[in-house]
Amino acid sequence: MEGQTKCTYVLSFVPNCSTKTWKSPDGTFTKKVLEPGSGLDKPRDRSQCCIFIDNSLKDASSVEVNFPYTVNQWVNIILGESDTEFGVILDKCLETMLRGEKSLVLVKHATSLHPLSCNQSEFTFAVHLADFSQVKDSWEMSFEEKWDLIIKDKEKGSENFKAGNIFGACRRYGRALKYLVTLTHYVPAGMVKEYGEMMIVLYLNLAACQIKLCQYGHVIQNCSKALELSPGNVKGLYRRGQAYTFRNEFEKAKDDLKNVLQLEPGNRAACQQIKILENKIRAQDTKLAKAMSKLFS
Repeated sequence: MEGQTKCTYVLSFVPNCSTKTWKSPDGTFTKKVLEPGSGLDKPRDRSQCCIFIDNSLKDASSVEVNFPYTVNQWVNIILGESDTEFGVILDKCLETMLRGEKSLVLVKHATSLHPLSCNQSEFTFAVHLADFSQVKDSWEMSFEEKWDLIIKDKEKGSENFKAGNIFGACRRYGRALKYLVTLTHYVPAGMVKEYGEMMIVLYLNLAACQIKLCQYGHVIQNCSKALELSPGNVKGLYRRGQAYTFRNEFEKAKDDLKNVLQLEPGNRAACQQIKILENKIRAQDTKLAKAMSKLFS
């Protein structure tokens, strides 16, 4: 990108038959092209973009939105570096835009962790993509380049997790894993051990986020993958045991938690989780007994 673009932003949206509308595959937003861009290239992950966000399109029912970037003026951002839900949605939108394009964006809904508004489920803003830098596609990157990105995302994921930004942490760990998987057949002989350890850590860190997001099926899946690489991994057994408990798969939960205590006798977290498990089993037995007494009374 050759410097920051300087120009006057004018929004002039007049619906007509030539207006192009595009809905994101995940349904989170709809984009209406106000002015088409030029060329064939579009920004991709890590591209530096010069953009203008106009959030003045509000009516009486609109709510205030905390944008992660400065609005109503030109700013340079890097795609993929925002760890908020709005930032991710904006990234997805920009990845569909051509150089010079102006679009109106209707955001449909938000997650419970990082709601875009407190009272409503949609809002509208306009965005102008003036310019962006060209970056390598994933398949063009060397092992070293991808490894550096993996390390960066892992560190940022841990920062987000400690700060309570589970959405951002999950996103970072997930992206690091995607990069790591693409390196499976290209690992240098001297990094095989480090590569395997990184894989285990990312699976377990992602599972820790998914427990907080109540995505217990994903927790079980990722912990199982970690345990395939590291049988007897205490964190993997414990987190999977937690997930099984939440899913009322009591026998599987009991097996995992007992294995934790065999490996680490006196593990406090496992002891507490077993108490939770036992309480859930008793509650289920009591409920079943009441149902059976009504059935035969």
